Amino acid sequence: MKSNLRRQLLKMSRLALFLFITNFILLSLTSAEVANGQISASIEDIYLSIEIEDNSIEKVFKEIGKQTGFEFVYDKKDLLKEKLSIDQQNKSLAYILKDVSQKTRLEFLRKNDNIIVRKSGFFDSKVSEQFEGIQVNISGVINDENNSPLPGATILEKGTSNGTISNIDGAYSLTVSSEEAVLVVDFVGYLTQEIPINGRSVIDVGLQSPELNTQRNQQPKQLLHSIQSGNRRH
Repeated sequence: MKSNLRRQLLKMSRLALFLFITNFILLSLTSAEVANGQISASIEDIYLSIEIEDNSIEKVFKEIGKQTGFEFVYDKKDLLKEKLSIDQQNKSLAYILKDVSQKTRLEFLRKNDNIIVRKSGFFDSKVSEQFEGIQVNISGVINDENNSPLPGATILEKGTSNGTISNIDGAYSLTVSSEEAVLVVDFVGYLTQEIPINGRSVIDVGLQSPELNTQRNQQPKQLLHSIQSGNRRH
């Protein structure tokens, strides 16, 4: 009885601190995401409109970078000095780069947030891309051993500062770097869990208190002791 009352009081105190903790953690995580941001979509799936008449290729690069967030990496010696005109409306970035390639004899390799520019013949194809990791969105609910939601639980991608916290209903959503990522779920007064993604998109987590975990570990020992005691009586 006292144990249940103590646990209820502990939950009430956690709820009282929930808004404060939420603001603090979200501010920290948002700053980390901005610092480590990565464009996860393929250049085949990024659409834009660009209209440039009789201007330099560098002007084209700057306009694409402005609309998409990519940074072009190139040697000025590889760029043509002739002016370039381009008019593409609601086309994929891959399509636009292929058009530029035909007009300039340049090749493009998208590598994460950069687009590397080289003279024709340097890469295997005119336009290509490489990912160090394809991001995956994970969502779910964090509950306690009684299947009650735990607001304010911390969910982190292991080995990174990428993370979030569960809302008042215990729900969370987090975009991780790959399908091989591991979630680290933590809440004050409960045992931390590490959970491999293993290609899943929905992961519900049930956290256990140390007391319950100790009781469950002791049950097999108690049962074994009872069996051994019974055998000795016979």
